[in-house]
Amino acid sequence: MFYAANEGDHFVGGRVNTAPQVYVHGLVREGRSIEIKQALMSQMLEEIARIVEITAEDVWIYLQDIPAI
Repeated sequence: MFYAANEGDHFVGGRVNTAPQVYVHGLVREGRSIEIKQALMSQMLEEIARIVEITAEDVWIYLQDIPAI
């Protein structure tokens, strides 16, 4: 799912953020090693920055473990 923030609706450090940024909230099955999760995030970071044409510093990735059922 994608959500776009309206200009002036996103704040960083108490100030309106004007830099183009991408935030990723990923759900991964629990049990994955830290190394696997780091590799996944690195690949996502590289590809997102390339596709969207922004710097890696403007990509934020959060992974959340969910039960493997």
